[in-house]
Amino acid sequence: MAETILNGYLINKIDYQVFDEVLTILGEDGNKYACLSLGSRKIMSKNSRNLFYGAKTEFQFFEARNEQKVSRFKKAVLLEEMNWDLQSDTKLFLLNEIVTYIPASNTLFSFYETKLKQIKSPSEDDQTFILKLLTEFCSYIGISLHVNSCVRCNSKILSTISFKHSGMLCEDCRRQLRVEPQELNVSKLFHLLFNKKFDEINKYYDNFGYAIKCLKNFIFDTAGIKLFSLKDY
Repeated sequence: MAETILNGYLINKIDYQVFDEVLTILGEDGNKYACLSLGSRKIMSKNSRNLFYGAKTEFQFFEARNEQKVSRFKKAVLLEEMNWDLQSDTKLFLLNEIVTYIPASNTLFSFYETKLKQIKSPSEDDQTFILKLLTEFCSYIGISLHVNSCVRCNSKILSTISFKHSGMLCEDCRRQLRVEPQELNVSKLFHLLFNKKFDEINKYYDNFGYAIKCLKNFIFDTAGIKLFSLKDY
C-alpha cells in the first residue's frame, strides 16, 4: 500500500467492531475514499479528536491497490477550527448523505464546498436549502419530474403533479389514470423547482415541508435511495 496525503472532508463514518470505524472521505480531487480507521473510537485516540464533519482536514492513509478493498487510515489533521454546531446540523447530514451517492467527478468537491459555505453562513432558512438541494440531487443522479407538459399526452394545459407518473398531468389524463390531484400551489411549486426558478419559489413557502416529503419519497421510489437524515419529513 502506498501512503496518500490529501485535503478534504469527512462525509461519513460507520462503527466497525469494538473500537474501529470505516471512514468515507471526499478529497480535493473529487474522489471518495473508504478507509478503515483502527482504534479511533477509543476515548484516548488522537484521531478521534480530529474526525469531524464540516471541517477541512488533511488525511493520511495507505490506499488499497484493489478498488474492492478498503484503504487503511493513518492520521487526520484539522486545517480549520471545528464547529460543534455543525455536528448536529440536518443540512450538513443531508449534504454528506447525498454526496455518497453522487458519482465522483472533478466538480464534486467544489459543489460540496459551495453548499458547505451556505450552511456555515446561511442566507436562507433550512427548508429552503433542503428543498433546493434535493432538486439538484435529482439532476445529479439522473431522475427528474417532467413539468412543462403532460407527461402522458404532451398537453400544455396542466392540472396536477403526479409523482407516480414522474411529472405533470392534464385533467383528461388525470381522470383516466384516476390520480388524486395535488393542491394547486404544490403543483406550481414543483413547476418552478424543476425549471430551476429558485428565486420564485418563496411565494409557496407554506408548502415547503410537504414538498420535501414528496421529493424524499420520489427519490426513494425512483432511485431506491432512502435519505435517513430526513427522518423528520
